[in-house]
Amino acid sequence: MNNISFKNCWMICACLLLALISSCKDDNDSDGTPVIHSVRVTNPEKVDSTFTEASRGQLIVIQGERLHNALEVYINDQNVGFNKNYNTSTHLIVTIPEELKLHGEDSNLKNEIRVVTNHGEASYGFHVLAPVPTITRYSVELTETPEGNMEVVPGQRLDLFGENFYEVERIYLTNINPEPLEGEEIPSVVEEYDMQSYDVTEQFTRIIVSMPATIIPEGFIVVECYSGKAYIPFSSRIPKPTITAISSDMPIPGTKVTIYGTNFLEITGIDINGEYTIPAEDLTISDEADKITFTLPSAPSSSGKLKIITGGGEAEIDFYPYENLVIDFDPTTSWWFSWGANEKTNETGANPPLLTSGNCYGVDGKVDNQWWYGVWNFGGINFPTVITDATLVKDIEVRFEFIATLDFQETKIKLRFWQDFEKDAFEPTDILTGDVAPTGKWITCFELFAISGRN
Repeated sequence: MNNISFKNCWMICACLLLALISSCKDDNDSDGTPVIHSVRVTNPEKVDSTFTEASRGQLIVIQGERLHNALEVYINDQNVGFNKNYNTSTHLIVTIPEELKLHGEDSNLKNEIRVVTNHGEASYGFHVLAPVPTITRYSVELTETPEGNMEVVPGQRLDLFGENFYEVERIYLTNINPEPLEGEEIPSVVEEYDMQSYDVTEQFTRIIVSMPATIIPEGFIVVECYSGKAYIPFSSRIPKPTITAISSDMPIPGTKVTIYGTNFLEITGIDINGEYTIPAEDLTISDEADKITFTLPSAPSSSGKLKIITGGGEAEIDFYPYENLVIDFDPTTSWWFSWGANEKTNETGANPPLLTSGNCYGVDGKVDNQWWYGVWNFGGINFPTVITDATLVKDIEVRFEFIATLDFQETKIKLRFWQDFEKDAFEPTDILTGDVAPTGKWITCFELFAISGRN
């Protein structure tokens, strides 16, 4: 019996030894080399939705093994902060910094996440995306061909202007619209011609290209980057102009008018509603050919189109839409003045407000917080018939011309049509620049109505 007991004792010791070895192995394994398996968002419902690329500013979860006791986290070789309270052996939460330098800005930076712990480090291939590229315009000096035409020729330099030209992968000329409009006819034969060479400037806002060996008369230049693509219409001759905005569609005569767009090249003049033309010598055109400034000599007598005439064609925009007028102090609309703080003023140059077309209403001096001061009431107003009864109030935009000859000092304006058509107090803001009540300058303001109990 004693022999049996002795043998059993050895067997028990062997089991304890094996258990001890196993325990030591587990402990060593928990402090072994860390590993990163994947990256996901913090939403627990999307735990299986992993990815290998994200944008700056995004909060991510790094998943793996033995990630505990993390000391540092690197993204694109840059040390980023993290909250150690959210660091476990399997997870680590990090926000990709907004200011993180991209691989596209410096190709020496590695596209990876690296976690350094007190027991080793782990790396994981990961791409921080640059913003999507945009093309605003291009510039090219046309070459005279043997036929006497001014055109873009093979190998010619062309400059593309825009933003976020990071990690450019391809630039080409094509006859296919990358984003065709509904019903747009698509050519049956696809043509794509790569640029012979290209060079991205240090600011990533311009690309200098050498045009392909084959030039198509009309098409699109496409820039493909890792984060997306951008394109712009192309013409081998002077491209057609476009108008994207105007500082005011009913500017005060005598004030500056600015037109924004593209391809304002070889301009011969601007036609004002078919009544008169402003010649090219009276226009100021930006070097980028995307802005025209001129002084409006007089208001047209009827509604129409402002038309820019260039060597590449014409572009037009609605101008002086009298049919939209609610009230005009000159006047051309029917209304009557009920009562208010100030009668109309009639100043034409020597005294403020300067550069008026004749009449305007205003408040002179400090406006006290009294219901009867700083208020104008007008009657007999006929609303434009172009706005139908079916138009939702939320879709109505009210515009007005405004000038502050003194510091506005955060004074606010309130508009009311009858009792329920009311706009909360607001500061008059330039429709294009966003400037609030600049002193001594006529601006066009707009507001959308928010009306209680009405659609």
